[in-house]
Amino acid sequence: FLLAIVAPAAAIFAVFLTSFVVVKDVDCRKSESEGTSQSIFTDPLILFPGWHCAFSQTLLNFYIPILAAYTEAQFGRGAVFAGVCLLVNTAGIIAIAPFLGQLMDMFNPYIFFIISAFTLPVTYLFLGPSHFLLGLVQPSPTQLLVVLALIGVEMCLACFPSLIIMYDIYKIRHGKMPQSAQNAITSIYCVSFPLGAFVGAVSSGILSRYLTFAQSTMAMGLIAIAESLLLFVFCYEVLRLKRRVEFSEETTSLLHSTSNTDMIVHDNK
Repeated sequence: FLLAIVAPAAAIFAVFLTSFVVVKDVDCRKSESEGTSQSIFTDPLILFPGWHCAFSQTLLNFYIPILAAYTEAQFGRGAVFAGVCLLVNTAGIIAIAPFLGQLMDMFNPYIFFIISAFTLPVTYLFLGPSHFLLGLVQPSPTQLLVVLALIGVEMCLACFPSLIIMYDIYKIRHGKMPQSAQNAITSIYCVSFPLGAFVGAVSSGILSRYLTFAQSTMAMGLIAIAESLLLFVFCYEVLRLKRRVEFSEETTSLLHSTSNTDMIVHDNK
């Protein structure tokens, strides 16, 4: 217990020490018209992508503590096979990461966000698998490996676009993004990974005392469906925000153009 407290505290202290001693000459100034850190931490549209990333990490880390016990009980295979399963899970993340980065440069990052909302909850229901899916798929080592590989891929779809989307929403609200805003948003994004890992491991330990592996993963899959509904609401609100900003800019431009025209006519007279 003490190691679990002391080790993270030492790591955090080392990071802060490095930040103040090694990292220098970073311009964090901002003008009065730019948003403040307070506006970032109180803006639900900016915070939601970080929250969604944390929730996705919760799903990723939920089954890790109980996977070895499940494979031993279900397939008669112990920790070695569970380790192979986790390697396959990680391989999915590694395989998709470079291609996803290129795809996000080519297409709208929100698209991948929405794809994860459709695919991740469904895939998670097949992890157990859920009892109402037993007619479609039966538990097997192959089934487990395939589902874990898919979860690794879909986790990237949920987490990788989050930082870009947080930047995008800030720019929509405030225009230019200062270094201080990038620092604040990046810190929120980075916190989402260990936060999700912590919640996933703790909730796994609690639920495993009362539910089987299939039941607990089904419960998390159903929660993921509710999270997906929130994501759709988020995307709708972002779309409304963009339309309001575009309308405001068009109106301002029209008024400015009309004012210039009136001045020219007045000068000609």
